[in-house]
Amino acid sequence: MKIVAEVIPGRVHGLSGYLPDVAGLADAIDVPESPLGIPHPNSVATAAFIKAAYGCDVIPHVRLADLNEVSLLSLAYAAKTYGAYGLVILRGEGGGGGFASSEEAAAVIRSAKGLEGLKLGAILSLRFGDEEILRRAAGPFSFFLVTRLNPANPLGRAEVLEAVRGLGKEVFPYVIVATDANADVIRRVGQPHVSEEGLPELVEVLEGVVDGVIVSVPHDRAGLRRCLRSLRRR
Repeated sequence: MKIVAEVIPGRVHGLSGYLPDVAGLADAIDVPESPLGIPHPNSVATAAFIKAAYGCDVIPHVRLADLNEVSLLSLAYAAKTYGAYGLVILRGEGGGGGFASSEEAAAVIRSAKGLEGLKLGAILSLRFGDEEILRRAAGPFSFFLVTRLNPANPLGRAEVLEAVRGLGKEVFPYVIVATDANADVIRRVGQPHVSEEGLPELVEVLEGVVDGVIVSVPHDRAGLRRCLRSLRRR
């Protein structure tokens, strides 16, 4: 099972000071694009740098709210050229954009010469029912980043996740970790989360049910390093 670290480059301090440790502890790096619509260093450019500097797999995102067809394809060609594991397509907050859905954008990429081998990913939320999840899973994506996994009952949706994998799709649930440093932020966000101490056990339970987990430790870079080390020791 892959251990994927979510890394958001800072607008001022970038990736300095913690990326070498993270790249050495994770199997892959997930790079969101301007979370909440707040501009950050571009995810595809950041992923290309990480891939070149550290050689690990990278998973950049694109926000359709910011893109037209030319800009989407430009980023897709960059992701393919610089060796990204895949490219995640999501709607994103705010902006305009020229696409009605992630599926429409995926069709544009799939029809472009030279992009046939690029893996495309999308978000799959467990707040929806099984039928809707499987309908989305049958679309043009190779892998899914899964949101709303409930750490209190991590196997509660195991059956539908196994059905998605049965379609030949990979699933990587986000695991949001609360630490002493970010507990207030986590409470405000209101997403399901696990304590730092409970993370290794949760990942062990998910072994064999999913293809990997994305470890997200918002606003706590030191906490991310500790979490990744704890998973390497399990």
